[in-house]
Amino acid sequence: EGFVARDVAVTLGQLDSVTDFTVAELTGRFGAGGMSGTLQGGSGQIGNVPLLIDEAAGNWRYLNNVLTLDSNLQVLDAEQVDRFKPVRVPDMLLTLENSIIAAIGNIIEPETGTRVAGVDIRHNLNDSSGRALLAVDDLRFNERFQPSLLTPLVVGVFANVDGAVNGDGRIEWDRQGVRSSGRVATTGMNLAAAFGPVEGLTTEMVFTDLLGLETGPSQIATIASVNPGIPALNGAIQYQLLPDQQVRIESGRWPFAGGELILEPTTLDFGVEKERRLTFRVVGVDAEKFLAGYDFQNLRVSGVFDGTLPMIFNQDGGRIIGGALVSRPGGGEVSYLGELAYEDMGTFANFAFDALRSIRYSSLTIGVGGDIDGEIVTDISFTGLQQGSAAKRNFITKQLARIPIKFN
Repeated sequence: EGFVARDVAVTLGQLDSVTDFTVAELTGRFGAGGMSGTLQGGSGQIGNVPLLIDEAAGNWRYLNNVLTLDSNLQVLDAEQVDRFKPVRVPDMLLTLENSIIAAIGNIIEPETGTRVAGVDIRHNLNDSSGRALLAVDDLRFNERFQPSLLTPLVVGVFANVDGAVNGDGRIEWDRQGVRSSGRVATTGMNLAAAFGPVEGLTTEMVFTDLLGLETGPSQIATIASVNPGIPALNGAIQYQLLPDQQVRIESGRWPFAGGELILEPTTLDFGVEKERRLTFRVVGVDAEKFLAGYDFQNLRVSGVFDGTLPMIFNQDGGRIIGGALVSRPGGGEVSYLGELAYEDMGTFANFAFDALRSIRYSSLTIGVGGDIDGEIVTDISFTGLQQGSAAKRNFITKQLARIPIKFN
């Protein structure tokens, strides 16, 4: 005869094992092929792994001391604050033989049906030990499928991800606790980060705690292009993922306009909603190469500059606060080659404007500030000692050129 059992609670293993399952309804039938049937509403937890199984449903069979289960189930995060969103395993094949649970299947993101990873689980009921192997093979992010469908931790950190990741993970457990490790790699990924658009991101993260999303120090990411208000090409960042959604920036360097753009060490906390600060240091930048990145068709500046670009990022975007590029000793030349919109204001005023055609300066400061997606060059001020090499000269201008001129 057939049988129906409801609200079944099952504990597998020794008394101190926490391999517990609850089955809402178990139906079956005895026959020549052993026992077989269906289950619905199964839930549980394997060992002390912080992952929960829910909504398990499928067909089971018990024959020759082997229990086989072909099921569809959901996997959830057991932590109070979810690190990942619920996913499904529609093809979990589980066997129980000689106190060993073995299971294989594919993890699927339920909204889009995207395959995230393959999973291989083995658990020993005799000593409550086991391991789970994860394999990520060419998981591709695009307009349809974004990392925010997998984890809420990326919201407000980056978006518009275009690229693929590969990797693997290993979770091990016993009565002493849970340990996890793994790696995730990507090549040439594009995304929109909190500090600006990123293109050509290549990195391999080696996790010391995969479930906690922690890495060892000195992880390296190379970036083809990043634009935190000022475009920088072909750089590298050294970083570490810390507990509680913190990222330690150890260093960052980009070749930049004949010099270097250096990201100062800092720790970014993405676990709370607050302002995050980054400071970029500019070293040995060639002014002509720097201004070539902007639409200053009528302005030419020569000289070598150093400076700092303090940046603040929040949910509304990023902005530069009080940044400045200051010329090195020796100065340079500045030339305004465009038309001047002013009426004749007399000899001295006319000379001052005409001097802008070419003037030799001793010190020049470029003020930088404002929203990184808007205008960020706020002012240019300099002190000139004499007219430059391209200036027109006559008796009067030669005499006036002896007078220091300061432009703001």
